[in-house]
This record gives sequence, C-alpha cells and structure tokens, in this order.
Amino acid sequence: MKEQNDHMLAIARQRGAVYGLLSRCYDREVDKALLDGLKDMRFAEAMDAMDLPFNQAELRRPDERLLEELAVDYAWLFLGPGEHISPHESVQRPDVAQASRQFWGKATGQVKQYIETCGFVYDADFNGIPDHIGVELEFMAHLCMAEAEAWQKRQLSQAAVFERYQKQFLEEHLLIWVPPFCEKMARRAQTSLYRFIAHLTGSFIAGDHELIGRYAGLQSEAA
Repeated sequence: MKEQNDHMLAIARQRGAVYGLLSRCYDREVDKALLDGLKDMRFAEAMDAMDLPFNQAELRRPDERLLEELAVDYAWLFLGPGEHISPHESVQRPDVAQASRQFWGKATGQVKQYIETCGFVYDADFNGIPDHIGVELEFMAHLCMAEAEAWQKRQLSQAAVFERYQKQFLEEHLLIWVPPFCEKMARRAQTSLYRFIAHLTGSFIAGDHELIGRYAGLQSEAA
C-alpha cells in the first residue's frame, strides 16, 4: 500500500514538472538558465526517447547566437509585429465562431473562474490574461503538485479531488484548443526547438489525459 502511494506521488510530481517546464517555454523567451536546462544530457536523452522531430545540432550552436535566434522565433510565433499566433484560448478555440474570438472573451472568464475556484493564486506582479497557454499549463502544474502533496500526506480523497480538477480542465479547455494551436505553431516555427515544444505539448496533454483515466485503479490499490 505504501509502495503504491509513493508511486502515485512520484507520478504526480513528474507530471507537474513537465507542465511547469512547458509553461515556462511559453511564458517568455528562452533565457540562459532555461537553455542550460535544455542542454542538460538528461533532457537530451528524454527528447530522444520521445521520438519527436528535433535537430540536436541546433543546441550545439554558441549560446549567444542561439538565444538570439530563439528570441526572434518567439516573437515571430506569438508577439508580432504582423501576423502571429495568439497563445490565448479565447482567440484560438475552434468551437467558437471566428468573429467571436477575442481577448477577454467568454473562455477567458471561464478559465479565470475555474482557476480561482480551484485555489490557484496568481503572482503579485501578474498582469497578463488568464487564458494564456503559459498560465493554463502553470495551473496544471499547480494541480499536479497539490495532488502530490495530498499523496505525501496520504490524503487519498483530496488527491482524487485534484485529479478530477485536472481531468475536467483538460477536457473543457486544454484538449479543445491546444492541439490545433500546436499544429499552427509547428508549421510556423523557424527553429527546431519551438517545433519540438509544439509537438511535445500536444503529445503530452493527450497522453496525460489518458494517464489520468487510468488513475482510478491505481488509487484503489493505494487505498
């Protein structure tokens, strides 16, 4: 029983770490600290194991040159000027008429209410839009880590609550708009790293939803 409980704890932490990394990738341009992490041998081995398209030679370029290329690509993808891909659910949801897609649309209010209801606390200096992909992924990281804490304290019913929050948020938000968003991102990206991030994001949230669907049996064993 304790062994199974520890297993669930480890899974939740690992999932939270991936969501946290993805959130950081979308939140702002790659800096030296993040680049060093991406160059870490363990991460490189993980990328190889995922069997997703990535040109490893890109990471062997001089840091200054690569950081500049990645900053340009981040702006090209998400900021403009000119045509770019808005990383906001209210602008990207495919089940909303094109004419109704706008910043602070209906989806933004729904995301904001859901996040706050689940106990998510924004940073004091946060002045962005709650349905930005970086915020939504950070929220999932928060839920995973809250679940992990519940497993650590053997609060099994509370762990199940955080799992339900994750499943619902994936089904009502991330799984609806992020896959087509990632397809656009992969087509537009000029660097191999951002194409990889796009593929990784879409693949991970789909696989994570499937994993959560198998939690019930694992929770019964842990109990």
